[in-house]
Amino acid sequence: MLRTCLVIAALVLCGGCPGGNRSIGESCSSVSDCEGGLQCLDHVCVPECRRHSDCGDGMQCNGGQCVEASGAIGEACAREVDCGAGLACRLDNTDVDGDSFLAATCQIDHGGGVLGAACDTDSGCRDSTCALGRCVDLCTADEDCPIGYACSSIPRVEAASGVRVPQFYGCIPERGTISWPLAIGAPVDEVWLPVPGRAKSISLVMSVNDTSQRVGASSIVDPTGKTIYELPSLLEPQHTIDFYANPLRHDIEPGLSVIQIPSTPTLPLIAGAYHLTIGSFRPNGNPASETPHATVVAKLDTGTILDLHFYFLGLDGHPCANALDGVTLDASSAQSSQLFQKSYLAALRSIFGRAGVAIGNVTYDDLPSHPDLDGLDASDLGALLSLSTHEGGVNVFFVRTISPAGLLTLVGGTPGTPGIPGTAASGVAVSLDGICYQDWPTLARTTAHALARHMGLYRNKEPDGHTDPIDDSDETSANLMYFSEYGGTDLSDGQAAVLRVNPVLR
Repeated sequence: MLRTCLVIAALVLCGGCPGGNRSIGESCSSVSDCEGGLQCLDHVCVPECRRHSDCGDGMQCNGGQCVEASGAIGEACAREVDCGAGLACRLDNTDVDGDSFLAATCQIDHGGGVLGAACDTDSGCRDSTCALGRCVDLCTADEDCPIGYACSSIPRVEAASGVRVPQFYGCIPERGTISWPLAIGAPVDEVWLPVPGRAKSISLVMSVNDTSQRVGASSIVDPTGKTIYELPSLLEPQHTIDFYANPLRHDIEPGLSVIQIPSTPTLPLIAGAYHLTIGSFRPNGNPASETPHATVVAKLDTGTILDLHFYFLGLDGHPCANALDGVTLDASSAQSSQLFQKSYLAALRSIFGRAGVAIGNVTYDDLPSHPDLDGLDASDLGALLSLSTHEGGVNVFFVRTISPAGLLTLVGGTPGTPGIPGTAASGVAVSLDGICYQDWPTLARTTAHALARHMGLYRNKEPDGHTDPIDDSDETSANLMYFSEYGGTDLSDGQAAVLRVNPVLR
């Protein structure tokens, strides 16, 4: 008799093992009515849950079964799924236990943007948490977030007190990039830059409409309190000396500049809040009049695929056209030319392949209506790059020639704008003059050097002899980042690591 009772008890505890015979979509009164791997939810057999988001508002996933959450109004919560139906887990903006992470309580869901919706303020989100330009649900682990999202620490800059910025855990996209505007309130302003824990790199794009004014950061302090950048003196030659003294490579530039962290493996990105002074400046370094615009781009994974977007200006009648199968280089001929595809593009694939980066999608566009830019003056580079239209990857513009004479490529910035089209730093320009005395693989090396600079690598040796190699790279001409067009194609592990965290890669 006792043995029989034990068997019956075991059947009750396992929900009616070995399981019922009702399949997905059939009615049920308990889990024991459903086949194995199913649960009885709202009197219907459905697949067992894997994440809390599979269950709906006020429910959480427990052992594959959706159960009601118990959190009531005012009770402490750590994640959205702790709170009952009609409630949201809302940050209190206080750190009650001194661990630098904010507390939260269950409060009435007042409506508004759901997870991932764009927002400017907390009031735009149903759970009153707007961070990184989007509505964020609180979490403690990846399983608390929907598929495609992951749980990450996020600095709560709105709750900053002095130099202390508390954090919280929230659901953000698992892969790819996210971007958001960084509010700047004056021509020179101090701002917090939040870096989520899952970020692999951060790019900050700063601009002003008046290109006679320079824009950028005058100081940057990392989350540990260490100053990693101070604006160099703008008086030469002191400027050059001060520039290389900064651990972080950055300089204010006319109209637009970009900060990328990390710019070297020896200065890794740190999760937390960076404190920056950002502004517009006169040529002598004094504050200017325009309030900068700023956009943050955070890369959440390590990319391996580089998309390239080729643009061809009017190259008809170029004296070296016969180097491309005797036809004019344009969007059509580049796609069909064996020389362009198997010499030039193949060489680019080989160079970047050594860094673990694969050339992905390649697009081809003609720009025949810009004769003023066919023969490109260096001062017009921004106008040319602003014609770009493709998001992601890097834009490459082929022009007839570049002046001053002798230049074969121009780079919009080191780094350039990360996958953002239509700016003065959205890519690189390549002169077809180079093919007059080089072969296509050699021109590919010159192009790869320019692409790598756009992606954040500085020259290992400058024309003036100044050196700036990443720790494990050298100063020789064998390196891809050597200034001369006759440099090599080598890349160190450290250089490759910087390339792979650039947001243009997917």
